[in-house]
Amino acid sequence: MSHKEFIQGLVEILVQQRSLPASAVGDLLNNFKGESKAEFDDFLLSESLVSKADLLLALSKYYQVPPFDAQGYLFDHELLVNFTKVFMLANCFIPIQIDGNILTVVASEPTDELCAIIGEHESYVVEFRVGLQREIIDAIEEFYDPSFTNIEDLTDDDEAELYLDDEYLEELDNLEPEDDIR
Repeated sequence: MSHKEFIQGLVEILVQQRSLPASAVGDLLNNFKGESKAEFDDFLLSESLVSKADLLLALSKYYQVPPFDAQGYLFDHELLVNFTKVFMLANCFIPIQIDGNILTVVASEPTDELCAIIGEHESYVVEFRVGLQREIIDAIEEFYDPSFTNIEDLTDDDEAELYLDDEYLEELDNLEPEDDIR
């Protein structure tokens, strides 16, 4: 599938599901100058041309797999350690669950090619969900971010700082003993 075929197919689905007016298609295709599927997804969302829910639904129809909203999802640590960060980022997928011999993953491009690539590393039957590339990448980056260490390894002060933003911490540092905070 070429980049152009993907965009054309996705736009047709968005028009069919009435997420995008047919009259906007020409301008949309002229205004989008990006080179990738992810850039097109980001373009649609950043320009508020479609909602995230509508885009996920259209991607689901395009790839014929269920949609998955990866933003804010708490991924299973035990599953993620089965794959390297580089491998997941390079193939833009993240595992969701294992049920028997079925490994469910969310991918930005759930294709037979990706199924074969994952199959080279795991012996499970791969079942796909489609998600937004930016959210999948963010979830992988967050999982491997050293600032999100194992909570048992943190001191009480470290743990408190994880949950407080810099502005609030600065405010606390500048308080006089008689100041009342609530």
